[in-house]
Amino acid sequence: MAGATEHTLAVPGGGSVHEPAIWDDLVVFLRRNAKGGSEDPSHPGRKPDSLFAWRIGSPKLQSLELPASSGARHWPKGLTGVIAGLTFNGKQLAYTTSNVAGTFGETSLWFERLGHRPELIDQETSGAGNVCRPAFLSPVLAGGWLYAYLHACDPSADPSFDRFTRYRCGKVERAKFAFIKAGDDPISSVVPDGGGVDWDNGAVHRLATLAWRKITPPVAQTFCSRADPFC
Repeated sequence: MAGATEHTLAVPGGGSVHEPAIWDDLVVFLRRNAKGGSEDPSHPGRKPDSLFAWRIGSPKLQSLELPASSGARHWPKGLTGVIAGLTFNGKQLAYTTSNVAGTFGETSLWFERLGHRPELIDQETSGAGNVCRPAFLSPVLAGGWLYAYLHACDPSADPSFDRFTRYRCGKVERAKFAFIKAGDDPISSVVPDGGGVDWDNGAVHRLATLAWRKITPPVAQTFCSRADPFC
């Protein structure tokens, strides 16, 4: 914008601040936890980051809850994992977490209302046979939906396991368009754009109109005996 200026926001408490998302004058962000673990998914420690909401200019922060394991089987107690893809619409936020334990991996998609506990929306597990590391990519809150692309990296390299999905109050829809030709094709983001979609697989592409079909809500995959994201 012509004539616009920029300035540094002095977030109370300082520290290493990253993954910001803003709505009007309200910002949510992650802060590196000095007593936590690494931001390497293979060695994340228990809580690499803390999550906060901040109204610009306020001297106080609102601490937000993050998911944590109960400490059974593969995951140590208190584990959150590496957080990515933070999105915010002023009242709600969503993000992904990623954990790796030996040959086992887990990527999860979360939804959270400000001041409430995180809710597990979707989850994918992986093992040594996967052709790449599965991930929920580029979550976006828009038009009453939560959008995210699952890059499944299935051991069969079948691209049909990938899906661009949108979620709302128990209703789940999947895009009819296939964004990759093989399960190990690289793809870094898929985001809604009006009635269409943009995606990045080494070059940026756009589809003006995207069709959807209703699907059964995905069941969160787990290494545990019950459907608990962190056992």
